[in-house]
Amino acid sequence: MFIGEFTHGLDAKGRVAVPAELRDVLARSYAQEPDELVITESLDGRCLWAYPKLEWQRLTEKMTEKLIGTREAIQVRRKLLAKARPVRLDGTGRVLLPESLRDYAGLVKDVVFVGAGRYVELWTPEGWQQQTAESADVNHLPWVQDV
Repeated sequence: MFIGEFTHGLDAKGRVAVPAELRDVLARSYAQEPDELVITESLDGRCLWAYPKLEWQRLTEKMTEKLIGTREAIQVRRKLLAKARPVRLDGTGRVLLPESLRDYAGLVKDVVFVGAGRYVELWTPEGWQQQTAESADVNHLPWVQDV
C-alpha cells in the first residue's frame, strides 16, 4: 500500500526520482514488475495517477467488466485509457514523465508524490497545498466516523 507524501525535483528532460519509500513498496508488493508503472490523468483534480502495472491491469479489467456501456463509463474509459502511458523506472529509480502528462498536471519544477493506497498521485506543490486546504475538514463525512 502506498502511503506518505514526498517532494522531488524534475530535471530538464522531465525525469523525476520515485521516492525510495514508494520504490520499496513496488519491490515488495509488485516484485514481478517492480519497475513498471502506468501513468494517466486523474479523474479528480489537476494531478496524475501512477499505477503499478498489476494494479493498472486490475483496474482496466474491472472497467471492462462492470462499466460496459453507460455514457459515464465510456467517458471514464476514454479519459483514463486514452491518456495513459507506460513508464519504466531507470537504474537510478527515475521515471520520464511524458510531456503531455506533465503539461496537463502543470509539473514544471517539483513533483509531490502522494500515496493513495493502490496508486500514487503526482501533484505540483501548489496544487497539493490547495487540495489539502480544501479537504482539511473531512470529519463531517458520515463514513469517517466509522473508521
